[in-house]
Parts: sequence; C-alpha cells; structure tokens
Amino acid sequence: MKDAIGDFCLVNGRLLPVSELGRFILVPDFPVYEVLRVEEGILLFLDDHMQRLKNTFSMVSWEKIVSVGPIPGQLKKLIRENKTQSGAVKLLFFFFEEKFQAIFYQMQPYSPSEEEYKTGVKTISLHLERINPNAKLWNEGFRKTTNGEIQKSNAFEAVLIDRDGFVTEGSRSNIFFVKDNILFTPPLENVLPGITRKNVLEVCKRLNVKAEVCPISFRGIARFDAAFLTGTTRILVSINRIDDVSFNVENPLVERIIDGFGELVREYISTHEN
Repeated sequence: MKDAIGDFCLVNGRLLPVSELGRFILVPDFPVYEVLRVEEGILLFLDDHMQRLKNTFSMVSWEKIVSVGPIPGQLKKLIRENKTQSGAVKLLFFFFEEKFQAIFYQMQPYSPSEEEYKTGVKTISLHLERINPNAKLWNEGFRKTTNGEIQKSNAFEAVLIDRDGFVTEGSRSNIFFVKDNILFTPPLENVLPGITRKNVLEVCKRLNVKAEVCPISFRGIARFDAAFLTGTTRILVSINRIDDVSFNVENPLVERIIDGFGELVREYISTHEN
C-alpha cells in the first residue's frame, strides 16, 4: 500500500502503526474500496460515502458480511489518532487467506498541483470500459493499463470512451462539459456515482444552472466550451485539452460552480464540527 501515510492505520478495527500494513498483503481481485476527504478535521459528505459503500456491498453480495454502521466512528478515531486536519483516507475490504479484512489508512491523495488548478490539466482519451462501473471496486489490471497510458502521454487523467463511442468518465474521475451556460455530464448508469459529482449537481440546483445528464459522443466534444473533472481528492479541476481538443479554462460558469461547491463544503463543515 504505497500510498499510505500517517502514523496509524486500522486493521479490522484495531489501531496499528502504519508500518505494519505490509503484513496485510493485498492480492485479491476487485476489493471494495472507498476514499473520503478530510477538511478541518471533518470527514466530508460522510453519509453519502457510507451509502455508496453500502450499495457496493450489496452489488457484490457482502451486505451480510460487513455493516457500514461502525465505520464512521472508526474513521473518526483514525483521523483523530493521526491528527489529520486535511487530506484523505482510504478504506479497503477484501478476503485474504479466507478471512475478511477491513483496512483503513490515511492516504497520499492523487491531486493536481496548484499550477494545474490554474492552467487546467491535460487528458487523453482511452477506449476502455469498467466492469460494473456503479460499484467502487479496485481493479489492478485496469489501473495498470490506465496509469501506463497516462504516464506515456505525460497527462493527468484518461477520459474513458465506451464501445459505442460515448464518453463515460475519467479513469479516477467524473467528467462534465459546458456549452452556452449549460452543464452536461454522462448518465449515472454508465459511471461511478461520484460523491463530488452528486454535489456539483446539487450546486447547479442552488445556482439555478441548467444541467443535462445525457450521453455525450466523443466525436462531438469539440463543440463544448469547457470541461472539468471531479473527484474526492481533486475536487474540481478544469481540463485544458483532451487529446488535441482544447477547452477554455477560464469559463465563467465553471468558476461559479467552483465557488458554489466551496460554499457547500464550508456549510457542511460548520454543521458537522466536533
């Protein structure tokens, strides 16, 4: 678990030094996982993450094996022991040597640099589909393929295209496009139900911004004015290009949504202070 940081982790509810994570080798296919963001010592949108986790457990028929009930308390204990004020935590659930394992740890987030937030990020297209995109499952083969293509192109993210030529999502992000002050994003059934995605759509309702959830043909992306990615650890970051197609990174609507999302986060923190 190369992305583990901090002093402590939780293994099946036991607090252990993070140096002991190496004893718990992650070898199974498709472990369930979840990532939460921490701001000012608060786990953001905790209920949304627990609901998504519960849904994933149901999809893989683990709902009778593990309950999400104790997890919020365990996570709060972990960030308290690690003195985490800002960052991210990862949750992993899998079977190893016929035993069910639940491992939680503070992780090094995969986020844009300050400069990339200003200038936007470079992305590439990749004709690849997830297996069961609505479930948050770690697929090591998928991750190696996407990371390899991203690194080869010196890009930040890969935008996935399905067999019918439609944009679905990023390899670790949801994606939005803007045209004439209207927001567009692919249908939920084809993508991971991102928590930031859900809250961006909530911000649009607050701001009275029209949002269209509809199929987006990859061949037609040049018609859009702007595009951006969303995710738990990267929040909202503008895309400056997908392959050779460029986008405006100073789009007024995107800036309004970013400001509105920031306000939503501040409200959440103020109502969930310890």
